[in-house]
Amino acid sequence: MSKEDRLDELQLLKDENTLIKTHQQHTEQAVTQLKQDVIELQSTVKQLLQELTAHDERHATILGELNRLKESVMDSNSLQNNNNHNSSNSGSSSNTNPALENGLTNVPVSSSLRSIPAPSKILVEDQKKKDNRLVELRRITKEYMNVEEEEAGLRLYKLQKTMVHVVSNLKKYMKDRNEDICKSWKSIDITTQRVAFEMVEREALSLGVPLNLCIGYWGARRLISKSWANALRTTKKHIKPEEGPEDPKDDEGDDSSGDNDDHNNRVCKKLKIVP
Repeated sequence: MSKEDRLDELQLLKDENTLIKTHQQHTEQAVTQLKQDVIELQSTVKQLLQELTAHDERHATILGELNRLKESVMDSNSLQNNNNHNSSNSGSSSNTNPALENGLTNVPVSSSLRSIPAPSKILVEDQKKKDNRLVELRRITKEYMNVEEEEAGLRLYKLQKTMVHVVSNLKKYMKDRNEDICKSWKSIDITTQRVAFEMVEREALSLGVPLNLCIGYWGARRLISKSWANALRTTKKHIKPEEGPEDPKDDEGDDSSGDNDDHNNRVCKKLKIVP
């Protein structure tokens, strides 16, 4: 092979090497662009998921508020009709408690005697809002059932223990109607919630706790929503143990339930009742 042929072959190799390097550079640029596109897509998906979550939360909140508004309106109308009926009865005594006069434990769940509004939340030492509903339930049990503080606390304690069975019965009810039992409480249909409230109030009447005096079912709502959130959290832990605890927002803000439950536990220990 002559010297010129060698030089030509060497030049071809150089040209081929240059082409390979150019192709490699283009490939690297394409890979870099693809990585950037993937990052942008991941960011977009994350943003869309956040917006979807926020939309679901707003929808659940609006639905819950709408359900509570409907219940309050219905109970207010029933209370107004009952007051009009009572005022037209000139023979009745103005100092007689209608709940005690009619025998509270015999009043049906759909009674129009609802007259006690939900208590407002109070501020505590650390400037956090505290749910005062269990405290109010003990007070009205003591007052309207004419029992001691310890007995009122014991009745409420027993009622809270029955919520496990109420949740179980509610799940059976929902399964029979092909409803999702893994929803948060706020996402459950208002008709199903009303069924749950009536279940709770029947249990309460059998134990002598006057939940059927609560406007808008706030007493029953407090008990069943808390128990439902606990059951849902337990179910999620069993199904997906690698995930963290459920968002406490599902629990309708019952942040003081621990304090009130401790009170009931102390009452039972004092009376030597084993839960």
